[in-house]
Amino acid sequence: MYHNIIISGESLQSPSDSQTAGPAHSGLPDMEGRQTVQYDHIPSVGQLHRTLYQFHPGKSPKSWSPILAILTSPLLLQFGIPNTFGMVSYTHKLPDNGRVKGTVKVGTLGALLEYGMDTKLSRHSTLGASVVVGIPSGITLKIKLHRASQSYVFPIYLSEEILPGAVFYATFVPLLSWYAIKYFVIDPYNERQKKKEALRQRENNATRLAERRREAEAAVSLMQETYARACEQERNRGGLIIFQALYGKLIFQDSGEVINDTSSIGTGHIIDVTVPLQCLVKDSKLILPESSKSNLPGFYDPCLGEEKSLSVRYQFRNLTHMVTISDEEQLRIPKESHLIHS
Repeated sequence: MYHNIIISGESLQSPSDSQTAGPAHSGLPDMEGRQTVQYDHIPSVGQLHRTLYQFHPGKSPKSWSPILAILTSPLLLQFGIPNTFGMVSYTHKLPDNGRVKGTVKVGTLGALLEYGMDTKLSRHSTLGASVVVGIPSGITLKIKLHRASQSYVFPIYLSEEILPGAVFYATFVPLLSWYAIKYFVIDPYNERQKKKEALRQRENNATRLAERRREAEAAVSLMQETYARACEQERNRGGLIIFQALYGKLIFQDSGEVINDTSSIGTGHIIDVTVPLQCLVKDSKLILPESSKSNLPGFYDPCLGEEKSLSVRYQFRNLTHMVTISDEEQLRIPKESHLIHS
């Protein structure tokens, strides 16, 4: 932990090497353009005067305005005249590219509580809002927009006094407004853009997709004898037999089960991969790695740029099992948890 001595309101020149002996280390100007000096301990008054004289030889101590700031995350203590305060900050990341932030600050000029959140609208844009409840500053709502290197802050002054009604509206009106805009405007727009991008990718890769499909069909055709032999061996030992395996953009019921619409198989979004999966069974076990299944023999990507799943319905020891995984999820069968209870 370092203790920063901040000399404010001055344009400082770094001292010569012969003047910097001792525990003080010249730092870069801070965010407000003030020069900082770092100590690895809390300096005495004499050390403060000597350090300040190195930067301003010949000036009167009355012209200096030193501030002692002690920083150790998430705590900040600043001692100065007339403003001395302590501040604690906390930030929590949300799973949807958002952050929740809170700050409590208490000092000689008053106290405040600031809380809010921000979220990414796009790769270069962030929208946020925070509520500042302070004494004697009152209640202020801040809307913040960051776009690339530009920042825009729109403060809305709500009340001089701390009123529960003002705090309630400042907190929940922006929150409900954001979720309404996100649900009715942003999410549908992003979904439309995602579909347009997927359609564009399919159109651009139509030739490549047709070639991959022909290669997969040729591979499956060559697997037929191996498939029949593998099924016979597994059936004789009561082992693992793949009844049906579907891969692609599967349609799910509300219960989470796959809608087994055979009419959609092979039409562009879903392909039947029963044969290649059965050929991969070894000693009544099938293990697929954590990677896209489109690279397996007899597979291909039927819907480029879209989320895909693999659904497998199989028999093991004369009992029916079923499992559905995402494209890059690992598959290990058989498992007791896949058993369908009648």
